[in-house]
Amino acid sequence: MRSYTKEEIIAMNFWYELDYNTFSYFEGLTSRDNIQYCNVSPAVKTSLDLIRVKPVIDGKPLYEVYREYNDLIDYIHFKEELDKPVYKPVKDAVDLISGLILSFIHRNFVSNRSVEQRVFELFGQGTLFDNLLNHQRKPRRPPEFRIHRIDGGTGSFYEWHMFIRIAEILQLPKNHKHVSSRWLDIDRYIGLAADINNLMQPAPSDENGTDPENPFIDGSVLITMQNKWTNLDFQQIDDELKNLL
Repeated sequence: MRSYTKEEIIAMNFWYELDYNTFSYFEGLTSRDNIQYCNVSPAVKTSLDLIRVKPVIDGKPLYEVYREYNDLIDYIHFKEELDKPVYKPVKDAVDLISGLILSFIHRNFVSNRSVEQRVFELFGQGTLFDNLLNHQRKPRRPPEFRIHRIDGGTGSFYEWHMFIRIAEILQLPKNHKHVSSRWLDIDRYIGLAADINNLMQPAPSDENGTDPENPFIDGSVLITMQNKWTNLDFQQIDDELKNLL
């Protein structure tokens, strides 16, 4: 088994925990390999369906509704619409998932923003080959998913950006201090990871779980990207991500 740096261990544990609790696609692979790769609760599944795919407003999914208001840069009326009592289940879904994400982030990084940013950079590079074992001494990741990387390219990063923007507009999760600034930091890291991913195009592991040994990004290029993304506001992040699509 290869050796890992402290940052790589932190990064892999974070991405593993996030997938284990939210990525229900792994349920089929759990049955195939007889290894529990995920444990997504019914509440999380219901919430993710409400956020991603189910028609919630005028027969449209939440993300489609957000895109329409986003094109108009009209977030006041978007919030007013979602604040209507009839849409409380949707807001509750965003509250649950946003709280879950922030709890994973806090548990793994506490308040260390530099480590947090590095974790997203490593994810964008696709250099996190997770060959670690679970509590049963079995591989904790499916063979073809041993590389922690985005599935779906920039489009998936943009979907994550949309979720963050929605949570920030609605000021969720509830009872969380400094929601806007916290989400802005994370959104910047997502944009940075998307830019790195778009440049590096990391490969997944194969069906045998072989490490593709994706290369690290050039240091000077990374610094340029860092300086760019960590100084953008929400609207600028949205525009830059669209340019990568």
